[in-house]
Amino acid sequence: MAEQTIKFDISGMHCVNCAATIERRLREVKGITSVRVNFSTASCLVSYDTHAINKSSIARCIKSIGYTAKERMRMDQSSKGSVQIAWLIYSIAASIVMMVIMYVPFPGLDNKHLSFLQMGIATITILGSGMDFFISAYKSIKNLFANMDVLVSIGVLSAFLYSVFAVFGIFGASGHAFFETSVMLIAFIRIGKYLEERAKGRAGKALQKLITLQADKAHLLSPEGKETKVNASILKVGDTVIVRPGEIIPVDGEITEGTATIDESMVTGESMPVVKKKGDSVIGSTINKTGVLIIKTLRVGEETVLSQIITMVEDAQMDKAPIQRFADKVSNVFVPIVVAISIITFFCWYLIFYDVTPTLPLYGL
Repeated sequence: MAEQTIKFDISGMHCVNCAATIERRLREVKGITSVRVNFSTASCLVSYDTHAINKSSIARCIKSIGYTAKERMRMDQSSKGSVQIAWLIYSIAASIVMMVIMYVPFPGLDNKHLSFLQMGIATITILGSGMDFFISAYKSIKNLFANMDVLVSIGVLSAFLYSVFAVFGIFGASGHAFFETSVMLIAFIRIGKYLEERAKGRAGKALQKLITLQADKAHLLSPEGKETKVNASILKVGDTVIVRPGEIIPVDGEITEGTATIDESMVTGESMPVVKKKGDSVIGSTINKTGVLIIKTLRVGEETVLSQIITMVEDAQMDKAPIQRFADKVSNVFVPIVVAISIITFFCWYLIFYDVTPTLPLYGL
């Protein structure tokens, strides 16, 4: 068996139950030996048998579950789209308008007109700001799993549908509309999601700063002594590069000519520059402070010290703390238990403690 490991960036996850769904479904796929999905970093680490499955098939499996997987590209740290921010602002504004309608009198408008106005605002909010929650809930139910968005969707739809029935008089004169509940619930969840994304962004900033330390250009020295400026990514083991004062060393290598002081604080934490001379090894992404160096390339790409540090940090982020594993286990049963209690409460209240006298006027307001 030839085993390989690949990292994916996963989009479409809304809570830890989404991550658990992906893990559970991928473990059922033949050829996949281990799966780790981290919601906080929106990433997935998959080990698989190359003779049984390939990375394209794994990505298609994740897509069939309802999420999008792309092979992790370290420099591709795209932020959330402005559309999500716009829906957040709209949901907050809609909540404020709803509160104004509730508590401020409007001369010339009766309760019937105000209720229809609230229904219009709630409808736009649900179909716009709240649509992400319904899509996530649908994906979760399709995979026979219940995430937190299932609860959000049930709460929003319950308040909205009850209010619609009340507006059209299904519950008689005693029916009251609660459109503001569905709007405010979406606004509160949107605010929580925004704060969550900000926290996740801060957690990844340190790693992103580490990634940006890598040199993107290098001065390649040919055997004839000709100097050419090239992308650092095309350098190979055995190539010779020249590094002048103030430049970032693009590769891990050995000094063949020159003496200089090098700032290695990004690796060692030592603030004082280190003197390097012919025969000494240098680390890529450190800074040449003084002197011109001719360096023979020994390691490039994923084999450099900085790349290995980044890989270890990413692997550490993929792992979960014991308290996070415990929280994931609780969340797996939390939603089904809450839904079950809600259903039992409804039927007990409706069938045992409530005197059902159905009334069906067309307009009750």
